[in-house]
Amino acid sequence: MTNYWKTQSVRELCAILLPLYLLFVSSFSHAESNSAYYSDRFVFRGKDVQNLVVAVLNFDRGYDGSSYHGEFFGSVFHNHQWSFLEGNGMYRHPSKDLSIIQPSYFARATGTPQTGFKVRYDGGDLTFTLGSALERVIYMPDHGHKIRRSIAVAEAVLTLGGRVHHGEMIHEPLIWKGFDRTRRHKGLFREYQGFYLLTEQGREIYLYQNKADIAQVMKNHHFSEMLSPEGGVSVLPRQRPLLLPRPFSVQVTERTRPAFAFYTIPQRWEITTSDGVLYLWSRKKIAKNWFYGGYYLMVVEGVLKRKEQPATNERVWGVAEYVP
Repeated sequence: MTNYWKTQSVRELCAILLPLYLLFVSSFSHAESNSAYYSDRFVFRGKDVQNLVVAVLNFDRGYDGSSYHGEFFGSVFHNHQWSFLEGNGMYRHPSKDLSIIQPSYFARATGTPQTGFKVRYDGGDLTFTLGSALERVIYMPDHGHKIRRSIAVAEAVLTLGGRVHHGEMIHEPLIWKGFDRTRRHKGLFREYQGFYLLTEQGREIYLYQNKADIAQVMKNHHFSEMLSPEGGVSVLPRQRPLLLPRPFSVQVTERTRPAFAFYTIPQRWEITTSDGVLYLWSRKKIAKNWFYGGYYLMVVEGVLKRKEQPATNERVWGVAEYVP
């Protein structure tokens, strides 16, 4: 009788736990398969290095399995100072079509890659418009089944404070199906560095490197795909893009430690590419930081040196971002 009751108890326990387990697995799979993340990033860099103007604008939106939401992030560098834009943060995304960039409280982006984009920001004290020409896709670092990301370039004009600034814009659209941006994904980035550079000859240089343990991140968060850990491209106007061979060397030659932080941030770099060696330094930075991490935007300047042909060295400037 004792064995019978033990067996019966196990059966009853299994009858209770099995449906709960199946419900958990099915709900997890449902959320994983139905969540989605869309992002459009616009990075403008002016051509006047002495009075450099830079704008970084992100329009993010997603679906977490039950609701739609958007988030805007913007920062502008002008008059030799960085400033975060008013209205940064979450907002309601009324459309179920995530391919549409819904306006945030103060920012709106309209257009297509085929016709160019127009971004208008009106935060009261600061108003500007960013208009671009027809885009040219120069790089697709991620083109899997669930993750698609591309890099496109276009001539652009930023009108700020009554002044017109001519420059170049990078448009970086990203689609990640199965990714819920409202959840914290520990380990997704580690010592991530991204560079959006422009040379005096009009050369676009885009490169990035992420030192996260990709296999471990995929295992911990049940991802079937992950953003590529590094890549880059270099292209002159009206010429074929040149992919930067991987792996490439990104050496940080000088670091500084923010107040009260347990990490350091780069100040100077030496980056070896197929174009030559990039020597870069941070001119000015702005940050969202805390004890154990943060997000940094930097205006960088430097030179692209070619040892065999020193007469062809080029001045370089642009934007760098860093995640500890």
